[in-house]
Amino acid sequence: FPLLVYANSGTTNTPPLKRTGAAVDGGLNCTACHTGAAADSDPRGKLVITAANYKPGVKQTVQVRLEHPDAQRWGFQLTARALNDETRSAGVLTPDENVNVRCDDGLPNTRGVPGPCDGRLEFASHTALSTRQGTRNSVEWDVEWTPPSTDAGDIVFHVAGVGANSNSATSGDIVYTTSHRIRNDGACPLTGRPTLRAVVN
Repeated sequence: FPLLVYANSGTTNTPPLKRTGAAVDGGLNCTACHTGAAADSDPRGKLVITAANYKPGVKQTVQVRLEHPDAQRWGFQLTARALNDETRSAGVLTPDENVNVRCDDGLPNTRGVPGPCDGRLEFASHTALSTRQGTRNSVEWDVEWTPPSTDAGDIVFHVAGVGANSNSATSGDIVYTTSHRIRNDGACPLTGRPTLRAVVN
């Protein structure tokens, strides 16, 4: 699942889509707008995705945690992809008061589960509330995600994040990107077929 974290220093504008750092989307991230430094160049901060291996059709929480000692405003954008075809979304992201979900045509998800984007790419991001202006050191977002109802193979989340300095401009902000891979919890972990060599009583 590709995931992007985005925060605007001075406004609550909705972030552009496909800025998660995912190679399939062109490798774009938040540095196009936030000019503080190259992505992942500040070792004082970090971006982490936490997600368990999935059970088909069973909703779970994907947690995004962003840290930086100088940041005072935060944000994120998330997308989940099937590893065997990263041009396709995997599962359904659920909006709430802290999470916006938009389809890749830019329209908000207001249709609920299942299939709110009708097969189009989905992206979750912060809301105005969850930028948490004035919060220092770190923030977390919990995103509800429902996996595909059948085995979709491995899933990858891609994420890009911004820790903003809240200076009412896009300068001086820090961008991070990462990804996290999970598998079907009940899938066979073997990569090859077993060979029958003998039969014994």
